[in-house]
Amino acid sequence: MAAPTQRGGTQSSALKVGLAGSSNASGHGRLVGPDISSQHLLLPLRRMQQRADAAMHDSDATYYASLILLGEMLTKLTAISLIASIDPELDENLIAYSTQHSLLRADGIGSWASAIQDLTTAPVYRLLGSQARQFHSSMTQRFGAESESWQRHATDSLAKAAACFPVLSSERAVGKVPLSQWFQSFAALRNKTRGHGADLVSWQASATAPLADSLNTLMGELGALRWNWWYVHRTAAMRYKFAAIAGDPDRRAPDVPADLEQSVYVVPEGQLRGVRLLRTDIDLSDFFLPNGDANDSRETYEELSYISGQKRWAPLKDFMRPPRVLPASETQGSAELRAVGNVLTNLPEPRLDYVRRDSLEADLKSVLMDSRHPVVAINGPGGIGKTSLALQVLHDLAEREAFTAILWFSARDIDLDPIRGPLAVRPAAQSLIQIARQYAGYIEPKKLTSLGADDLIESFLKSLSENEAGPIMYVFDNFETVHNPAHLFRELNEFVRLPNKILITTRYRDFKGDWPLDVDGMSRPEFDALVASTASRLNVTGLISGHAGWLDSLFRESGGHPYVVNVALGEVARTRKVGQKFDRIMASKDEILDALFERSFNRLSPQAQRVFFTLCRWRARIPSIALEAVLTRPACPRIDVEGALNHLIDSSLVERTYSEVDAESFLYVPAAAYRFGSKQMKFSDIADVVDEDARYLHLFGAVSDNVEKTGFSPHVHRFYDNARALTGSQYIEAIAIGEYVARRYPESWLLLARLQRQEVPSGRVAAKGSYQSYLSRMPDDADAWLELAELGRETRDDMCELRASAQASQIADRRYTALSESLGTLRERCDQGLTKVESKQKRSFLLALCRGWHPRENQASMSDCYNLARLAERAGAPEEALFWAEHGLRRDRRNQRLQEIRESAMRLIRSGR
Repeated sequence: MAAPTQRGGTQSSALKVGLAGSSNASGHGRLVGPDISSQHLLLPLRRMQQRADAAMHDSDATYYASLILLGEMLTKLTAISLIASIDPELDENLIAYSTQHSLLRADGIGSWASAIQDLTTAPVYRLLGSQARQFHSSMTQRFGAESESWQRHATDSLAKAAACFPVLSSERAVGKVPLSQWFQSFAALRNKTRGHGADLVSWQASATAPLADSLNTLMGELGALRWNWWYVHRTAAMRYKFAAIAGDPDRRAPDVPADLEQSVYVVPEGQLRGVRLLRTDIDLSDFFLPNGDANDSRETYEELSYISGQKRWAPLKDFMRPPRVLPASETQGSAELRAVGNVLTNLPEPRLDYVRRDSLEADLKSVLMDSRHPVVAINGPGGIGKTSLALQVLHDLAEREAFTAILWFSARDIDLDPIRGPLAVRPAAQSLIQIARQYAGYIEPKKLTSLGADDLIESFLKSLSENEAGPIMYVFDNFETVHNPAHLFRELNEFVRLPNKILITTRYRDFKGDWPLDVDGMSRPEFDALVASTASRLNVTGLISGHAGWLDSLFRESGGHPYVVNVALGEVARTRKVGQKFDRIMASKDEILDALFERSFNRLSPQAQRVFFTLCRWRARIPSIALEAVLTRPACPRIDVEGALNHLIDSSLVERTYSEVDAESFLYVPAAAYRFGSKQMKFSDIADVVDEDARYLHLFGAVSDNVEKTGFSPHVHRFYDNARALTGSQYIEAIAIGEYVARRYPESWLLLARLQRQEVPSGRVAAKGSYQSYLSRMPDDADAWLELAELGRETRDDMCELRASAQASQIADRRYTALSESLGTLRERCDQGLTKVESKQKRSFLLALCRGWHPRENQASMSDCYNLARLAERAGAPEEALFWAEHGLRRDRRNQRLQEIRESAMRLIRSGR
């Protein structure tokens, strides 16, 4: 049977349908499916067709079952394509979210068919772009029995397959039907024959030809199955790799917005649209689709690979919230502009429980009122008080009439209630078109009905640069939750002109604007004021009075984070108990931790996530240099630790402090973020790697709270003290860590050399290099020169020994005793022939050593004078030998050994030798 050709003016695609092989016992031919060499068709469908082709050579029952599975996959992929077609900026009623929420909880393929029916309606059509509308129209256009359209052919072929089963008697659909009806009919066929039926093999054999024909027609013609589909993978180096799943094989990879999550994406309108319900990996090794069995308590659902038959659990957390039109945020602007003084504004009212933060308020007022800095950003972690600060300052400025108008646009999607926890709310302005509509509703309401979306956007952007009515302040709250924040930020930044200004509040420090204001935890006076205010509101003032120690601990553990402090006080109000440790309070607040940190965590690169997990593996401050050294040791893949740290700091997940002693930096994960990271690590596939990293970090020892006063040096020494007990590969890794630290902290070269010397004999060669690296940076350390001289003796390296000894003698402030002992040892070795002074260069080192003692000649003992005189003789320097012999004889004229040296030196001098 050939594929349908010209039907309704539509040419069937190049997918081939034909007979293959011989007839089976029942006399029914087997159909070859779509041309799986086509790179345009979705890869999972191509692979599923391969499975069906293989089943043809098994049995009719197996082949029929494979075709049914192919139909199930096709149904689910069609529903997913329709969901991905919806423009998220237009989907104010959350149709895409609601559909996905229900499909993850679906109990059969019938629910997917019903979803397709719901998605092929006029309300959904209005949410689509032009390309997606063509696909939508192909699903909804009705065709009668006389039509030669491919849609009608697919529907009739399916009806023929159904007619092969007595329980499904209708062979041909009556009247005009849309293609969306096909999926309802297929679900009935599947459920009656495979799901709940007891069919004869002969019935199944009869149905394979029309069923395959119907499936092939759909796969050959459905436009969405040939859109450009990609799997986008974010590498450890924060680069994006693309794996093509469908579409034009010669196409270029699309532009990627910043912080794109790893996932499957489709490009129906030239823009990436996330496909949340189809999961694979960068190798495209397998494809998984939802299979129901969602469990809200476990936060998982089952997913199935139709290709391999594997099942596995997938996270449900992104679809836990029941679908509904959410209430507005408590910080959403008012519906109409109102006058505050002579300023028109839609500002929400400031919080009644707001605690003044005088320093931050003064800084923000100053920059908002200056004639510079058109874009100002308030940065900080979730719940830190950015919005409250902005509202307070903006109301103060409105009273002072600093602007003609202050327009507030809120993208907030979660309100943080200290008692009830995070509450989902409806964002008011998450996209440029929503912002433009809101602006037009305030300024020029008539334009809402007379202008299209593009014109509304152009009108809004134009207003950013105009000032005919006076300066306007545009405020964008919770900027991190807008659609494609990087793109929107570029648009706003490009169009705004002074005296107009833009203020954004955001968790991400990526958007610094012309002047960033970082909001961190409260100071202790601010913390005390917050505690007093909240305790009074919650009626727990009497409970917490007398618990100064608990309040001290709460301030320290919370880092002065106002929302976390309120949560802790809310727990006191709930339990009527004071004294619970901070970790115990937060242990039951996973939903709060997710609200505060999950969005920031999900945008991290794999490298940054690993660094974050490593920092969360140990509840202490960690030296930055130690972390870098551990994560770049030979056993680890290449990683940009500093870049990852900057990403973490910009995301407000990690804080950095500096030592006053040596300017070394130390890293700290705030308590709430630490708790969140510890929870996330339990589900990470790199937990074992992180544990190994932590073991090496522990070698540096715990960092005290007063590290600013002590610096990094004590931790370097502790590292080497602990490393001495290591063996094998752990010792080798420790050496590499020490080398990394030493490149930035020269003292470490000396400690590393001492560690290497314990590895006899192989480590001694490396130890020489470490001593030399240290001494090239610290040339006045005579102790190190003497240690190097000793190492030269141990390795029979006379040149090293003599050079190091000479250098040590030149250092004036060196303790006398060690030099004297080293001098005696060298003289004895020369006399015994253990240290050979046979070259001119070695003799020059000896002479330099002797002359280096001149500044301390009054300290030199008789033994020193003798040793120096003998070494001068070895150096072939009779004048130097005479100097030290006479210096000693002035103390003891009867010293026979020195007399002999003096006479020998004088003879050599007189003879001119």
